[in-house]
Amino acid sequence: MFVKRALSIVITVGIIFSITTKVMADGEPQRIWGKDRCDTAIEVSKSGWNDGSEYAILANGENFPDALSAAPLAKKYNAPILLNPGKGLDNRVKTELKRLNVKQVFIIGGKGVISKNAEDTLNGADIKTTRLYGQDRYETSVKIAEQLGNNVKEIAVASGENFPDAMSIAPIAAQKSMPIILTSGGKLPDSAANYIKDKNITNSYVVGGNDVVSDETLSKLPKAERLYGDSRYDTNTAVAKRFASDLNFNTIYLSSGENFPDALAGSALAAKNSTCVLLISDYIGEATKKFAFDKLPSENNIKILGGQGAVSDKLVNKVIYPNVNEIIGLPKDVLSVRQGEWVYYSSDKYKSTKLSKCKVDGNSIQQLSDKWASQITVVGDWIYFMASEDDVTYETNLYKIKNDGTGEKKLK
Repeated sequence: MFVKRALSIVITVGIIFSITTKVMADGEPQRIWGKDRCDTAIEVSKSGWNDGSEYAILANGENFPDALSAAPLAKKYNAPILLNPGKGLDNRVKTELKRLNVKQVFIIGGKGVISKNAEDTLNGADIKTTRLYGQDRYETSVKIAEQLGNNVKEIAVASGENFPDAMSIAPIAAQKSMPIILTSGGKLPDSAANYIKDKNITNSYVVGGNDVVSDETLSKLPKAERLYGDSRYDTNTAVAKRFASDLNFNTIYLSSGENFPDALAGSALAAKNSTCVLLISDYIGEATKKFAFDKLPSENNIKILGGQGAVSDKLVNKVIYPNVNEIIGLPKDVLSVRQGEWVYYSSDKYKSTKLSKCKVDGNSIQQLSDKWASQITVVGDWIYFMASEDDVTYETNLYKIKNDGTGEKKLK
């Protein structure tokens, strides 16, 4: 009888209870994607540079080494990064350059990476070209760094043998005007060492463990700090955490950590919006899920780079809808609902936990009521919940209480 009456009150005031542990509840993540990596980069360009750009970066979409250092250059010139899939200039890229009304293109890599034919096509369309390249990927990263100017105070150093670590630092390095210098695993290349010695570097951020950037290399860098984790995903999270105070988490981009193209194109867009790219795959650990849980109060904050083949909806849900109880360390029988930086929770079935709240990091625990809630919904500053009147009867009523624990009232 009381249950039916309480439910009618719920319907009357327009509140729908939820007993799920779903973290977020409004909106859907936006997916930025095309039919292939070239198309996805173009869609990223359209998303971030809807009004056009005088500059664009052109990189090889088939291989990563030369392009790993491109994000800071893109940020300096407010330019999208476009990926060219073939030897000649792809017609889709040409169309996007026209839409952007580009006047100058920075070509990343030598003629074996972006062909002379593509360069000639650009020049024939009255687009100025500047080719940045060296004898290898390491010298190419230095040539890009030189284009950033002489007033460089900080640098990022990452392995040129694989892409994840450089991609993790790319949007942040871009925001901070830090060149990304590539190194081999065991030895700092001469081109990089010569570049660094001529600069008054105040901080060097080495991305990755000593298996990818050796301690010997780190020892030769000025004021070096290593950022790393047990996997590429933990390293990605460690980088984002280190620079969290510099980032705006109104938006976070999710991209595959198993391939480079979408994260590369997305790094320029992330830098433009002062945020990061979170690398994900089926191999992500708890650190990534915990970081996303802490920083993403709404699905509206999420932009997915790439199609279902790159980042599936199932994987996205794994990241943005984790088990709240496991993340925070709550008992399994507890029902929990998140609003912003707070999680409201209680247990009714076993009466182990009275209605309480804590921060998303599990701290600042506060008991709000002496009742055990069976259902919880948060609307604005108020928490609505179902609870028994006492420990003897099974009569259930609808209550409301302010999120600071004051003003508890039984609704009739």
